[in-house]
Amino acid sequence: MAQNQKRAPKLHAQGIKTGMPTTSRTRKAFENKTAVTFREGKELNGWIKNEGKGIARITIQKANKDIPKGTLSARAKGLSIDVYTLCEFVKCNIKDRN
Repeated sequence: MAQNQKRAPKLHAQGIKTGMPTTSRTRKAFENKTAVTFREGKELNGWIKNEGKGIARITIQKANKDIPKGTLSARAKGLSIDVYTLCEFVKCNIKDRN
């Protein structure tokens, strides 16, 4: 790992996750900040759009729990960003769709 890259949130010794986004917080972040409209089924699927074109698909589970580290990594990779950036995006309080 390069020295200037930031790491994803870590786990405590007891296995308690700290700083990991939950599915509901992730859904709200994408709805408020990127105007994603999720379709319901077994999972919540939505497209991040730019000028009317879908540029990235996001899938979120329906359960309200912490997102596992592997799932979080796969979701970030699908959006072409790193895990730290995805966590910071979800934690950010700014609500802007522009």
